[in-house]
Amino acid sequence: VFSAYTYSKQLNVGLVLKIDRKEVEWPLFVVLLIVLFTALGITAAGIVVLVVSSRYMLNTMEESWEKGRQAVEEQKQSFHRLVLAMYPKFASEQLLLEEANIVMEVPEATVLFSDICNFTALTNTITASAMLEWLGYTFGVMDTVARYYKIYKVKTIGD
Repeated sequence: VFSAYTYSKQLNVGLVLKIDRKEVEWPLFVVLLIVLFTALGITAAGIVVLVVSSRYMLNTMEESWEKGRQAVEEQKQSFHRLVLAMYPKFASEQLLLEEANIVMEVPEATVLFSDICNFTALTNTITASAMLEWLGYTFGVMDTVARYYKIYKVKTIGD
């Protein structure tokens, strides 16, 4: 009886082949041995290829997952910065804690709406750089006054 055995530690897989020479003619036995060793070689090579390719795919998937996780974390941080910039501190903290009802009683409040009259017509009479300089100065003064009096400015919007 002839026995052959191969084993892959990575996959924990083994292959056993037994041939009884008495039941097989000698030339056929030699051919079977050649086929056996070829098959064992191919099987071992196939197992190695399978293990290597599986590890490569796993590493690629892990890298892709990590990049996705980092992108989500960056988006989350960006969202937090945006919420903190848009809302008063008490409201932004509650929003970030995902509280559904954000209520604050304010006994007295003043709301200021301002408008630059004829702004669109004005933009046609001066250069773009002069317009940006004037707007920067105008809104800069408003922001300075708001900070000085600790006024919460909701937003600045325009044309």
